[in-house]
Amino acid sequence: ATELEWLGQFVGVRREPQLTDAQFRTAITSVAGFSRGTPEALRAAATRTLTGDKRVEFFERDGDPYEATALTYVGETPSPSATEAAIRAQKPAGIILNYITVDGYTYLVLETLMADYAELESTFADYLAVRDN
Repeated sequence: ATELEWLGQFVGVRREPQLTDAQFRTAITSVAGFSRGTPEALRAAATRTLTGDKRVEFFERDGDPYEATALTYVGETPSPSATEAAIRAQKPAGIILNYITVDGYTYLVLETLMADYAELESTFADYLAVRDN
């Protein structure tokens, strides 16, 4: 093991094969290490595998107190399996994690983004506009 891997163990960061030394140093000092298992750490892990806007939606207690859903977008997720693996590496034990990639909005995302139906109606002309966004 290298010195960086030795240091990483103290904050719960394992080296992912694709990380350069500089990226691994950042992972050691970032939220991914010091906040392992938190929603912020799961988001940080996912964003390292994404492109573009690097959007990650995370829904805690998604139907059950011990279930969560992480969602990324197809256009920003070059390798869904790499993104899922990065998220799962940060997932706390006992939590059921669902991971999905979507091509547009989901109802969960709309519910988070829009205060009510009035805002939804003022933002989009009709249902097709919502679907196509």
